[in-house]
Amino acid sequence: METARAPDARDETVAERDDRNLAELLQELRVAGLVVVGLAVSAAVLLVTGYVASVVPAILITVFVACAFGLLWFAFPLARRR
Repeated sequence: METARAPDARDETVAERDDRNLAELLQELRVAGLVVVGLAVSAAVLLVTGYVASVVPAILITVFVACAFGLLWFAFPLARRR
């Protein structure tokens, strides 16, 4: 049978560590979500431009869009952080 006790400093340390782990996990999930959305939008751009134009311009436009997402969503924020 478990007895009731007051929280002590060890409990707070464990809770802080768990909060940090949770924050790191959430950040990784946010980045993964952005990658998936960027790939989905790039695939949609490839689908539409492949229908409207020939293969080479469609691929070039899609690569440009994917690079733009990569710069705007990842490279610039990382450069700004440092």
